Amino acid sequence: MLLVLLYWIMSLTSLFGAHTRKIPKELKYIMLIFFASRIILGCIGAVSRQMIGPFIRHHIEFYSRHVWLNIWGQWDSGWFMCVAENWYAKGQVISGQCNYGFFPLYPLLVKVFSLFTKDFFISGLIVANLALIAASVILVKLVKLEYDEKTALDSAKFMFFFPTAFILSGMYSESLYLALALSCFYCAKKEKWCWAGMSGFFLALTRPEGLLIVLPLSYLYFKQRNFSLRAIRSDVLCLLFAPLGTFAFMAYTRYRMGDWFAYAHANRYWDFELSNPAASLFYALFKSHDPALIFGALFSLSAFLLLIACYRRIGFAYWLFGIYTVVLPAVFNRANIFSSTGRYTLLVFPLFIILAIISRRNKDVKLALTAGLCLLQGFFMVFWANGFKLVV
Repeated sequence: MLLVLLYWIMSLTSLFGAHTRKIPKELKYIMLIFFASRIILGCIGAVSRQMIGPFIRHHIEFYSRHVWLNIWGQWDSGWFMCVAENWYAKGQVISGQCNYGFFPLYPLLVKVFSLFTKDFFISGLIVANLALIAASVILVKLVKLEYDEKTALDSAKFMFFFPTAFILSGMYSESLYLALALSCFYCAKKEKWCWAGMSGFFLALTRPEGLLIVLPLSYLYFKQRNFSLRAIRSDVLCLLFAPLGTFAFMAYTRYRMGDWFAYAHANRYWDFELSNPAASLFYALFKSHDPALIFGALFSLSAFLLLIACYRRIGFAYWLFGIYTVVLPAVFNRANIFSSTGRYTLLVFPLFIILAIISRRNKDVKLALTAGLCLLQGFFMVFWANGFKLVV
């Protein structure tokens, strides 16, 4: 599978064109924002950890003796470390929780990189940040298919400046999922359905909701053929690759642990259950009296309303991807699900495009939006780096 993934990455880069003599302008722009934002966020996290850390007793993990590195590992980072180091087994249970509640592609890549770094945590950060750079490049290429270059670059900028975008550099699978989801759409828009399908396969091995990419991809496929059954070709079978990715993980857990639905059963430890998303939202906003849940609920509600309001600006496929990504966590609810929605909303790349579109004609709006997002991200970085539950 790793050989296939490597071949896919090499082939995908060929879609962007060869620039052997000159670095593309968009790549220079992306790398400038990447290094500037990561350095500033790292300083904010490290300084706040030194100033606040001695006076609090929150959830702080220690994956490195260097504070500026250690701040990038929080909460579920430990589970990804567990899978990367020990893989899946019935014995991998901690406090009644199981590591097969986490999908395998990200920890597998971490394990491969650890062969060179000899450090699982460093490898996790390398994989996450390489995926973040890849995601920003693909986002620019994708937006340029339908909009001008300025809007494309602004979309990448808003991705980096999104209030919780620091998580994309942490030991989490979000940046890998984002890169693969964007690759699905880019290849689909270019009508390269084999590569879109392969991207969907790996997406489904990254997070459970990756399976649902088959919905917007199916819409794009049939739209390109004017919804005519006569225009369907054999490449329609590529749409089945994402379900095959989910089935592959299910088959592995059946082989390894004797349980086709090990992931679903593992999540019982976190009290996941089907629920009414409106009721969950109402509880978080008005009955929980928990700042973390209220913030998460407002975050999800804002994203949902923005997607609804800007439906015509982004099109049905992007809108569908955004809606199910925002709504799904509240459907499969648990007691504190909204404390994680600031992280889940990061996957909704159409929001970055929307922010670029609504601010492209007014420099004052763009400046205010950029400054506001940066301030919010710095504020939330303090909470993240010091183990508060405001962003989990």
